[in-house]
Formats: sequence, C-alpha cells, structure tokens
Amino acid sequence: EWVKKEDVEKIKAGFVRYEGEWVSKEDYENLKKGLRKYGDKWMSEEEYYKAQGYVQHKGKWVSKEWLEKQKSEEKKGEKKEVPKFSKGHGGQAGTYTQKIDIEGKEREFVVNAPQWATTGQAAPLIVLLHGTHSRPQYMLYHFNPVIKGSAIIAAPWALGGKWLEGAPESKNDDKFILEMVEWLKKRYNIALGRIYLAGHSRGGFYTFRLGVRYGDIFAACGILSGGSSGYLDPSERKAPFYIYIVERDPSVSVQSARQAKNELEKNGHEVKYHEVPGGTGGAQDHELNRLCCQECWEFVSKHSIK
Repeated sequence: EWVKKEDVEKIKAGFVRYEGEWVSKEDYENLKKGLRKYGDKWMSEEEYYKAQGYVQHKGKWVSKEWLEKQKSEEKKGEKKEVPKFSKGHGGQAGTYTQKIDIEGKEREFVVNAPQWATTGQAAPLIVLLHGTHSRPQYMLYHFNPVIKGSAIIAAPWALGGKWLEGAPESKNDDKFILEMVEWLKKRYNIALGRIYLAGHSRGGFYTFRLGVRYGDIFAACGILSGGSSGYLDPSERKAPFYIYIVERDPSVSVQSARQAKNELEKNGHEVKYHEVPGGTGGAQDHELNRLCCQECWEFVSKHSIK
C-alpha cells in the first residue's frame, strides 16, 4: 500500500487512523466504544458535553449561550425582513489571498472570483474547508472544474492545519468563517440565499458543525469523506446536506458518515447520501475526485434560502 512518508513512523509505532487523525490503539478502542476524550480523561458523551458546559434542551445538547439567545428571540416574537442581496462593491476578479483580523490574530483565506462577479451581478458564494494539514489550493483544484466560474469561492486556512484544534486561537474558527463571509458580502453582490458550504475530511466534520449551527446562513452543505461532529446548537432552519464516503476510507470511518446521515435526518434535514461500496482501503479512497465534487456542487447549488 502507498502511504505518505511522514506516516511511516506512525504506522511503525502502532498508531492507527481514526477520522483523519493518528491515534494510539488504546485510544482507538475507546473511540470505538463511543467514549470521548476531554483533556486527559475518557468519558461518556453525556459527561463530555456536561464538562464543556452544554445542557440538554428538547433532547439536544446545546450551549448555554445558544439557549439564552433562543429565549431572547422567542420573547421578541418578531421576524425581521432580510435583504436578498448584499450589494457589496469593490471586489477584484481572479484568485488572491486576503487577510483579516480575528480577535488579534491574522487569519487568511483564498478567494476565487469570476470577472462577471465584479460588475455588480448577484453571485452565489461557496465556502470550502480543507482537511487536516491540507490547503485551500487543494479544494480549489478539485472544485474549480465543476463550478466553472458560476460562483465566488472562498477557501480559508485553518490554524496549524486543523480546524478547531490547531492552536489556542482556533476557538475563534466559527467567528473567522462568519467574518470572512461578511468581508465578501461587503465587496461583492452576494446572493444571500445562495451561500454554500463544503468541507473535506476534518473540514467535512467542521462543515457538519457549521451547517447545523448556521442553517440560516448556509443554504446547503457538503460533507466529503467526513462525518458527524455532534448535533449541537441547531439553527431554526435545517440546512440540506450532501454526504460522500468510500466504504473502506482509510482515514475516516464509514460509521462517522453514516452517523452524520442518521443524526441529520432524525433532526429534520434533507440528506443526499452517497456511500461508495468497497474500495481498496488505500489513500485514494479518502481523496477528493471529480464525481463527489460534481455531485456536491449540483446538490448544494439547487438549494436556496427563501
């Protein structure tokens, strides 16, 4: 089997792949039992969420901040009329890197904007999240041929190569993604009902989290070789999801993708699930390909927030 050079020592040391990460065999057994690690301690899912300050609300784990926000909105009892377009201007065409400040930390993302999007025409936007130690260019390489200039693409960098766990500042990843979208709305005329999200590997797990939380922003989402990251802090609108996985993916357990499908459907989301049976178990079963990117784009782009 072909493996990356940097993975050889991990394999020799007895580590195994689980959801895109190298873990010890002992940790692997705990993970298969459904246990979660918080600090240095293994615990049940209920203990794990309680340790992070989450509470149960209508059968779901939610943060206290989210619960307070929901109660506040229910008290107001009003629906605000929202615009259909951002009416931004001044954005440039082509592919370029942009930096913005998030809580005192400089964060970067890559933008790919077709020439027509700089003329004021309303443009769809898709946010693409790379996997562990991957890069935005990998996402652009695979999605550009299927999007074919019909939308603006934004591909952000994760700190330390990992969403949510790359560095202490990565706790601000949600804010980074949302601020990036706001930056683009000010510079391009974004069709606000057609903002999409897709992620590969760990970026797919993060897409699950963002799509569940911000279904009022992302019209539809795509999880590619990824899975569930826990159904937490759901938005009122249930965003549709496309999920793709190869059965013998060597980096992400197919059970993670199946779990994502079940959790989403149970909570009222539309899901298009594509599991490729078999596979070789080699690295290529985890990588992006034209089929999954094409299917993902065709699925998300047909949805909009009314």
